[in-house]
Amino acid sequence: MNRRGQHHYVRVCVTGTRVPVYTCYGETLFVGSFSFCTLFFNFCLFCTSTQQQRCTTYNNTPPILYRATEQGSDRETVRTTVGHLLKSRVRVSVVFHGSMHATFARQAIAHSRSTLGTQYQHVPKVELHRHLEGSVRLTTVLDEAIKHNISLPHGPLGEMTPASQLTLEGIRPHIQSLTPFPNLETLLNIFDYTQSTFHNIDVFHRIAKEAVLDAHEEGIRCLELRYAPCFASMPPNQHAFEDVLDAIEDGIDDAQLMLGGPDSIGVGLLCIGVGAMGTEAMDRTTDFYLQHQDKFVGFDMAGAETNVLEHLKCFQRVKDAGGKITCHASEDLDIGVPENALNAVKHLHAERIGHGIQIISDRQVMDVMRDRHIMLEVSVSSNWLTAGVASIEAHPARNLWTHGIPICPNTDDPGIMGIDLNHEWHLWRHTLGFSENDMTAMTLLALDKSFLPFDARERLHNMYFSDLAKQQDKERNNTFAASVAWANAHHQSQIV
Repeated sequence: MNRRGQHHYVRVCVTGTRVPVYTCYGETLFVGSFSFCTLFFNFCLFCTSTQQQRCTTYNNTPPILYRATEQGSDRETVRTTVGHLLKSRVRVSVVFHGSMHATFARQAIAHSRSTLGTQYQHVPKVELHRHLEGSVRLTTVLDEAIKHNISLPHGPLGEMTPASQLTLEGIRPHIQSLTPFPNLETLLNIFDYTQSTFHNIDVFHRIAKEAVLDAHEEGIRCLELRYAPCFASMPPNQHAFEDVLDAIEDGIDDAQLMLGGPDSIGVGLLCIGVGAMGTEAMDRTTDFYLQHQDKFVGFDMAGAETNVLEHLKCFQRVKDAGGKITCHASEDLDIGVPENALNAVKHLHAERIGHGIQIISDRQVMDVMRDRHIMLEVSVSSNWLTAGVASIEAHPARNLWTHGIPICPNTDDPGIMGIDLNHEWHLWRHTLGFSENDMTAMTLLALDKSFLPFDARERLHNMYFSDLAKQQDKERNNTFAASVAWANAHHQSQIV
């Protein structure tokens, strides 16, 4: 069920030399006009005249609309009708929702500068740890800065430069980097530059929509996005928490609509409290989460690591309300002590840990994570870029995995780091030495550990992931439970 009502979707591919481009409620069918191209777009089968009236126009061009019965329509009917409405000599092919994920022409990922891992782009993936504020396209940062006359660091020296003089390559070294930062705090400071462009509430709609579209293009079919209300509304951009959440929700909805519906990519939103902002900010964030718990799939704490037990009462309130909890802990090499992850699990009720890689120095903490089946949301490039590890090769992911701790690959902040999840898969496979079966098991375990509702995860499994375990074990059936059982059995076989 879409927030705007029940719709029926098909995906229509139009190929032609001059294709008029239209919009439909939620910003899509089309935007603009294209020459000599193939376009994939969503064709909404609206069931009532009331919903038909929601359709809008683009540049005074009448919208394409096909009214369908509750039972829907067959391919030939849609093909004929769309071809007639376009009034253009084009070839129209229709792909219905069930096979929609197979229709994509692979493209470059908008936020990524990496060319590694393109061979994994077609593989269905799960990402549990991706910050919305860290997923902003560099082109969007520049566009919003120019649009709202916001100065940014620019050029070799990083001098604050007026918006009219900014260029993409001029801001890139100061907003996005593929070389290590001195420490985690340096990375966190970069967020402030991105946040300064959050001038208008509409930007949250834009960045949420683009984040989901980019994730889908990476092959991600189950995504958890997280954001910090206090950070998003930090001065000088003092937006109401509720307005930001509404804009983000609308952006996610519109991206899913563009891709064919809510099951084109399952998306869950996590609320982050920033512990380093202090008790008042954490209390305010916790209040907001509890007031809008139905809009979130879980709660997290992030920012520069502090004594996680300072915010015990906030996490207890979330736990008492039945909320799912993850927590950034044991990430930073200097202050991310193993006890932070241990306290997050034992006292803050965390079911997963963000990063957690510094527990590698404490076998007892590792044993607790293993015995309690706590999944670590590991981000290899991020840990290297924030000086959490000396090199990619020195990352402890394999040692954590072979100790029996469930882990999964993530990007963390792909916009700031110029990477995507395929890049990470390449590192995990070719630098850290994980096998195809390892990656398959991690994917299925991440889907099992996701905070999305079970029925949504089961549906996504049946649509995109059911064949993964089956390919490894021909005797198994294709149920979600069977896939997870295979993944756990494979993981157990890797323990040394």
